[in-house]
Amino acid sequence: MKRLVRKMILPVVVVAFLAMGAVVCLSILARKHVTVESLILMAEGELNSRVHVGQAELSLFKFPATLTLKDVALSERDSETSKPPSERTPLNPESAPVHVREISLSVSLVALLRKRVQVREFVFHDPRLAITLYEEGGMSLDKLLRKPGPAGDGAELPGPGRTGGGLREMGGKLNAKSLNVYAQGFLGEMREVRFEDASIDFIIEKTGMVVEARRVNMRFDRMEIDPSALEETNTARAEIEAEVRIDAVESPGVRYAEFDFEGPAEASLFDPESGDLDLDIRGGFELGEGSYINARIPLVQRGWAAMQKLRGLGIKIGDLPEKALPGRSRTVAVHYHDQRFTVEEPISIWYNDWEVAVLEGTSVHSGTAEHRARVEVIASEQLSNKFYGQIGRGVDIVPKALRPILMDEVEETWFRDGRLLAEITTEGELSRPSIDLQNKFPDLKEIVRKAGKKILGDQVGDAIKGLLGD
Repeated sequence: MKRLVRKMILPVVVVAFLAMGAVVCLSILARKHVTVESLILMAEGELNSRVHVGQAELSLFKFPATLTLKDVALSERDSETSKPPSERTPLNPESAPVHVREISLSVSLVALLRKRVQVREFVFHDPRLAITLYEEGGMSLDKLLRKPGPAGDGAELPGPGRTGGGLREMGGKLNAKSLNVYAQGFLGEMREVRFEDASIDFIIEKTGMVVEARRVNMRFDRMEIDPSALEETNTARAEIEAEVRIDAVESPGVRYAEFDFEGPAEASLFDPESGDLDLDIRGGFELGEGSYINARIPLVQRGWAAMQKLRGLGIKIGDLPEKALPGRSRTVAVHYHDQRFTVEEPISIWYNDWEVAVLEGTSVHSGTAEHRARVEVIASEQLSNKFYGQIGRGVDIVPKALRPILMDEVEETWFRDGRLLAEITTEGELSRPSIDLQNKFPDLKEIVRKAGKKILGDQVGDAIKGLLGD
C-alpha cells in the first residue's frame, strides 16, 4: 500500500516542482524582457504617440499575474521617438495630454499560453487627460491612439477582408482614425476595467470653453473583443460617476453650471465597419444635491427675456434667481455618440417657483457648441392662479367688458391644466442662441373685432377692425 502511495505521490511532486521551476524561469525571462524601455518601444509600435513609463513591475507569483506601470504618459509623437528611450530628452509627464499615475493589469497565464489575452482586471489609477474637441469633428486623443503612420493613409489589413460579421473589405486599408480594433488586432476578454479618480478637461476648440470633469469613476463589466465577430463582442455595461463644472469663457470667474451624477450605462466601443474607436453610450444618471445651473447662461437669459413679453398682457414674471436646481425628477437620460449629447427623457429644473422642462430630443454638439432644444417654462399652480387674475390689467386698448374674451384667448394658448406655460424652441451656438417663443400672443385687435362682432354683428365687428388697422 505504501509503495502504491509513493508511486502516486511521486509524479505529483515531480510535476509540482517542474511547474514551480517553469514559473520561476518564466518570471526571470519575463523580468528580463519586460523592462521600461521594451514597454515604451512596444507601445510606440502600436500607438501614434511618444510614450513615457516611469517604472514597471511584473509579478508572476501572484494569481493572476500582475503588471504594474507607474507614471505613464502619452504625448504627441516627435523626433525623440527615433532615439532609444534612455537617450531621449526627458518628457515631463505632468504636462502631457495623457498622464496616469499607475496602471495595473492582471492577466491569466493559462489564457496567454493559448494565445489569448484574458484580462482579469485593468485599472487606471488617477488618470489626467486634456482633450480638445475639434469643430470639424473628432478629438485630439484620436491622433495619439491611432496606429503609427502617415495621417490619413490608414493601415494595412492584418489579413484578407471578410464580410458577414468579420473584417470589412475597405480597399485593403483601414480607416484607423483612432484606436482601431482591426489594426491593433485585439483578441481578448476583459472582465473588469476601472478608471479611478480621473480628471478630464474637455476643451471646445470653437469657443475655447473648458468642461472640467473631476472625481470621475468608471467601472466596465466584462468585455469581450473579437475582431472577427465585432458586432457580437462590442458592448459593455458600466457604472459611471463624476462631478462636472462649466465656466464662462467671456466672463472670468462665472461658473455656468455644476453637476454631480452617478448611474448605469451601456456602451458600444468600436465602429464595426471601420474598427475605429467610436463610443456610443446610453445612460440614466441621478443628479446630486449640489447640482445647479447659473441664471447667467446666455441661453437661459434670452429665454427669460422672451417671457418678458407677457408684460404686454399685464403679467409680471419677475427677475431670475441666481441658480436653478434640479426639479421633481433628479434623473437624466442621455445618449452620447459622435460628440453629440441627446436628452432622451425630459429634464426638470426649478428657478424658484418656476419649472423649466428640457424636452426629449434636445441635443448639444460638444465640438461646435451648437444645440437644438425644445423647452417648456411652467409656473407653479399658486403663481399661475395669481397670473390668471392679472390678465388684461394694464391693457388699455381692451375695454373691461371685452377682457373675458382676452382671458379665454390667453387661457387657450398660455395655460395647460391651470398652469401658465411658455413653449420655447432654441438653436444655434449656446453663447448666441436663437430663441423662438412658440405660444402665439393674442392679437388684441382681433379680440376687439371678435367682441364687436359678438355684440353688434359682423358688419360692426369688421368696421372696428378697419378703424384699428389690419
